[in-house]
Amino acid sequence: MGTRARDIAATIDDISKGAASSAEAIQEAAAAAEDVLAIAVQVKETAERAEQSVYGMAETLKASRDITDSLISGIDQLADDQERSRAAVARFRTR
Repeated sequence: MGTRARDIAATIDDISKGAASSAEAIQEAAAAAEDVLAIAVQVKETAERAEQSVYGMAETLKASRDITDSLISGIDQLADDQERSRAAVARFRTR
C-alpha cells in the first residue's frame, strides 16, 4: 500500500473515531436531558403536592378562625347573661 493510500486510510480512521466520539457525546447529552426531564417532573409533582397542602392549611386556618369567632361570641353572650343576672340579683336585694 502506498503512502498516499495509508494517509487516506489514516484520515478515514480519524474521521471514524471522531464520528464515534461525537455519537457517544450525543448519547450522553440525551441521557443527561432525560435525567433533567425526570427531575423536572419530580419538582412539578412536589410543587403540586405542596400547593394542595397549602390549600388544606388555609382551609384548616379558616375553620379555626370560625371556631374561635364562635367561641368569642359565646363568651360575650355568657358575659352579657352574667351581667343581666348580676343586675337582677342587685334589683332583688334592693327590694
